Amino acid sequence: MAIQRAEFFSEKKTRMEKIDKMMAANGLDAVLFTSPAQQAYQSHVKYVAGIPLSSRRAFVFKERGKEPAFFLPMAGDRNKYPNRSWVETENLYLGNMVPSVLGLVEKLPQDKPRIGWATPEEIPYGIYTALTGSKAEFVDITDAFTVLRSNKSEYERALTILASDLAVESFEDLVRCIKPGMTECQLIGRAMGYLSERGAEELLVLVQSKKPFATIHRPTGAQLDPTDIFVYSAEIAGPGGYWTQLIRPIFMDRAAHPDAYEIWKVALEAEAAAADAARPGNRVCDVHNAVDAVIRKHGMNMNYWAGHGMGCDLGDGVDISPENTMEIVPNMVLTLQPSVEGEINTLLYGNTFLTSENGDALNMTGKYMNSPYLDDLINEVG
Repeated sequence: MAIQRAEFFSEKKTRMEKIDKMMAANGLDAVLFTSPAQQAYQSHVKYVAGIPLSSRRAFVFKERGKEPAFFLPMAGDRNKYPNRSWVETENLYLGNMVPSVLGLVEKLPQDKPRIGWATPEEIPYGIYTALTGSKAEFVDITDAFTVLRSNKSEYERALTILASDLAVESFEDLVRCIKPGMTECQLIGRAMGYLSERGAEELLVLVQSKKPFATIHRPTGAQLDPTDIFVYSAEIAGPGGYWTQLIRPIFMDRAAHPDAYEIWKVALEAEAAAADAARPGNRVCDVHNAVDAVIRKHGMNMNYWAGHGMGCDLGDGVDISPENTMEIVPNMVLTLQPSVEGEINTLLYGNTFLTSENGDALNMTGKYMNSPYLDDLINEVG
């Protein structure tokens, strides 16, 4: 499935209207976002500019009712810019970004304009002091901007489904090749090559093949034993830059970890309860509590968390935690990943869901959930 340019610019119109509406509701004259080119920190700039960040920090500035301006650090960025962003080329600024940003701030007609920004605690000190030393009043709109992004458009949903299908296909390829004696690096290197070749824009492909099986990490030279559990986590931005995640444990041997198999069943039950709780009108904390209740019912513990959001960046600013009272809305993307700790073993499992008006969340990575055993998976994959 390819996203057409007409759909791309239709999405721009939708987003600019949403941002203008948010600015009006919060009494803002403009918004100014800055992000580094780092996974989980790009969403503010990426959402407004419609482009992934290549290697360094960038800025985007938008007055209410006007076109956004985009700031990139290097003159060479011009070569990467065409056909990647919807910002007009006359609104592209290259080179020393902070003076250019301050120039637009000072040109605002208001004596003390109100400018919305996000995660100010993440802004480097030098940039923070330069901006707050201008004539503007800066307002933290992190929560409002997270809410704005939560109800995904048809365009965003299509890209998330595209990424989810690719994550599932990479798992199928892994099942076809995995065998004892291979290393984590060999298996994850193959998966990353498979994903990149098919258009994945960003990758965070993690693994665990030794206890504890709920803690995933970057691949090592650890060799896969015939009795190991291989936990595969494909957290990727697919073609078009939207993120998803699939986590599957592969039990290499049927008899080696009977306790872990019981944990796997609890994880599936906990995920189903979380998906049922992920209905409009509930809160994100209700999803966490649903996972926790199932795990505790079976005399086990949650190992570290229940999941997070997804969107134009990894996590999309949403942690599924007992403290998060954000309201669930239709077309919200949540990765549910019960992390379960039993008496002698732990396990991680997960899928990415899309909430709906009627409360029936769609599991976008919901394949190969019948058995974690390698021989069963081989038969199912074919």
